[in-house]
Amino acid sequence: MSIIFDYKWYFFLFCILLGLVYALVFYFKNKDSILSTKATITLGVLRFCSASLLAFLFLSPLVKQKLTHKEKPIIIIGQDNSASLLYCKDSAFYKGEYQTLLSNTIADLQKDYEVHSYLFGQSTQTGNEVTFTDNKTDISNFVDEIKNRYINRNVGAIVLASDGIYNSGTLPTNNIDKLLPPIYTIAMGDTTSRKDATIYHLKYNKIAYLGNKFPIEITIKATKLDGKTRKLSIAKDGKVLQTKDIVYTGDRFSTTEQFILDADTKGLQHYTIHIEPTDDEISTGNNYRTMTVDIIDNRQKIAIIANSPHPDVAALKRCIDDNENYEVESFLAGDFKNAAEKYNLIILHQLPSNNVRNNEVVEKIMKAKVPVLFVVGEQTDLTRLNNQKAGLQIYSKINKTNESQALYNKDFTLFTFPQEVYEKIEQFPPLSTPFGEYKTTTNAQNLFNAKIGTITDGNPIITFVQMHDVRYGFVVGEGIWKWALADYMQNNSHQNFNTLIDKAVMYLSLRVNKDQLRITTQNSYRDNEPIIFEGELYNENFEPINTPEITLKLSTPEGNTKEYQFNQTNNNYHLNIGSMAAGKYTYTATTTYNNKDLSAAGAFVVEESKLEDINLVADHTMLNTMATKTNGKLIYPKDIAQIADIIRDNNEVKSVIYEEEKYSEVLNMPLILVLIIMLLGTEWVVRKYCGEI
Repeated sequence: MSIIFDYKWYFFLFCILLGLVYALVFYFKNKDSILSTKATITLGVLRFCSASLLAFLFLSPLVKQKLTHKEKPIIIIGQDNSASLLYCKDSAFYKGEYQTLLSNTIADLQKDYEVHSYLFGQSTQTGNEVTFTDNKTDISNFVDEIKNRYINRNVGAIVLASDGIYNSGTLPTNNIDKLLPPIYTIAMGDTTSRKDATIYHLKYNKIAYLGNKFPIEITIKATKLDGKTRKLSIAKDGKVLQTKDIVYTGDRFSTTEQFILDADTKGLQHYTIHIEPTDDEISTGNNYRTMTVDIIDNRQKIAIIANSPHPDVAALKRCIDDNENYEVESFLAGDFKNAAEKYNLIILHQLPSNNVRNNEVVEKIMKAKVPVLFVVGEQTDLTRLNNQKAGLQIYSKINKTNESQALYNKDFTLFTFPQEVYEKIEQFPPLSTPFGEYKTTTNAQNLFNAKIGTITDGNPIITFVQMHDVRYGFVVGEGIWKWALADYMQNNSHQNFNTLIDKAVMYLSLRVNKDQLRITTQNSYRDNEPIIFEGELYNENFEPINTPEITLKLSTPEGNTKEYQFNQTNNNYHLNIGSMAAGKYTYTATTTYNNKDLSAAGAFVVEESKLEDINLVADHTMLNTMATKTNGKLIYPKDIAQIADIIRDNNEVKSVIYEEEKYSEVLNMPLILVLIIMLLGTEWVVRKYCGEI
């Protein structure tokens, strides 16, 4: 220990001089003092010491100390807590005697080391109460957690007890590097292949469209079942839809079978895939899997209404008909008698026109507030078109047209285009566009501008605008059928033209969401995943708010009802209800805002996780690789008691002694305070004894 201060050495002499002067003035200037010479000298010395010490403390000296620390090696115990360990022949041993051996080993290690215990499976957490209940195994996550938590710590060894089966995360050996301490692996589980069949993998689309068919691929693996024949079936709501006989050949059998299912019911559909088990299979839990498909009634209804027959109408109808998600009808204006509200999009070809009778259809459609795509041509009455106030107005005093080429607008953001599409469209023949002055609303976005010769004036050929809650589009030009023909002549297909029309129709036909309360969640979850809801609430101006409380009522597959409250987060709502058992759930969210009751409903399916049932053969080779790479050792469960002695024999596992320099103010040392009090106290006692006080 040493004392350090920032002042020159002679400041210390000033402190001594100050204490000396103070003592002389206080005790030796008074010649009439009743104190004896001996008492005066004693008191002077005491005052000199206390005054000099106090003056020295004003210089803020620091005490430099060297502290020695000894850190015991840390031994990390990682125990696999996954359910697959109970499917082997030693399951009774692991639930009983093994846990006693593990506890005894931990107690033995704690005599010489600092022991930290973890359980890993679907996550990594502290503790050593093994239950073998986790529905998946992520060994790489455990290794990463140890790396992150114990960086720059004296970790002597890692004891990893597992069967080596992992079904989540990356290959564990990929996470092993030279920075890790020795890993001593306890090889649990059974490496023997036994009679078992499993639905190993399902491949399917989670979304299908109503009225269509959709495929599903099922991969089945089997061991030790040579010569057996079992039935593979797909069922929905307890009704078997399709079956197929599977003949197992060889000790290690694998096959992938394909089924084609009908999307005949709208909404979330829950399917069960089952392979009939044999009598002596090790596990039957892996003989069935579930899947959820969201059947969407997404066939948008499109109407094309024309002022008169025209090749543009035929080109548009052919293109839209090619997309199975659209159902298109075409009419002449005088023949259209349907309700406009039944359509997702209406295409008005050269309407409104000079035919007053035909314009009655336009008025009916505009009042219905459905999305409209106007195709403007020579028959269009521009004055009546301007009166619709749909976002584009064209003022023309003479009945003339321009031949306008399409030029892509790179500032367009409503939807995206492959570059080759708009490059091809720019090469298509010009359209006949009205001559005049064009005006669009500020929120209009031009997809293609008009290029007349070499001049680009910013007038649109194709533009989109949203007026309040309704979307409108304009094709300003007659002769779009030429684009379809040119596309086929140049590229031997209608792909570029179809992409253009599909994108425009998709954007316009999607209705603007006017709901003030909106709840979103996934359509399906695993039974080991947390179920999360996000909520949005808007006022009448569609500004986000989150002051009212939102209640969610959840109906379980058993018919019970659970109630939850959303948490407010910034301008939104959030709710995590944790994991749920397998089955179909429905929910309704409700709130009250401005004395108005608002609600939103939906459904989701929880699928049973079968990850731990798929592979039941222990991978001791991988565990041995982890141990070898880190200079550790593989040990079998019944020899677990040897681990403590093996670690003690490793000379690399030892305590770390390190020194630390610590600086502190002298004033903070209790000994200095005690010394000052003793000096002043002794001085007071002597003066009291001598009668000076």
